[in-house]
Amino acid sequence: MKKLVLLLILIIMVSMFVVVNASDVSINLIFVKYDISLAIVIFISLLLGALIALIISFFDKFQNYKDKSKLKKQLEECEEELKKLKRQQNPIKFELKKEKKEDEIIQ
Repeated sequence: MKKLVLLLILIIMVSMFVVVNASDVSINLIFVKYDISLAIVIFISLLLGALIALIISFFDKFQNYKDKSKLKKQLEECEEELKKLKRQQNPIKFELKKEKKEDEIIQ
């Protein structure tokens, strides 16, 4: 229901915009000249801007996805290295405890 009300408000605002800006303007594209409604010119400009923003956003999200994948791989490598170091550390701890016990027995 909330979305419907917002959509109706938007439609009313766009309708008012079109009525207020119904005058024709002349667009000169170097070799071609068009007489077109100002509302249509603004609407087309809005669509082109949204399209450009969408394309830029797509490339940004793609770059973020690549960076995320790279960081995940680095994290996995670091976790694997940490596991290896912990496995190497355990025998050293065991030997230190063993030597300590032997020293206690000797004393």
